[in-house]
Amino acid sequence: MKLSNEEKAALAVEVMCAVDTMFERYETADIGIDWPEELAHLGKTAEGVYAMKELAAKWMTRLPGKKWVYGLPNVWDPDYKAPAFDHNGEYNEYP
Repeated sequence: MKLSNEEKAALAVEVMCAVDTMFERYETADIGIDWPEELAHLGKTAEGVYAMKELAAKWMTRLPGKKWVYGLPNVWDPDYKAPAFDHNGEYNEYP
């Protein structure tokens, strides 16, 4: 079965929503998720989780369609700037 461009774009949106939901579950204190072994180390700090979100967003910019999930970093924005993290990998409010 061959997908039309509209179907590919709709599928891309579904993929983005699924990834955003996964990170939202991780960030919800009462749910949490078990990271796969390869990602467990990254999941231990805010910086590691942000790096995963940023990479997922970068990959998703290659998917068809023009709708983006804004729960992920806006890497497609020309003014995008990643947040600062401290030496422990946690958000630094004062970069």
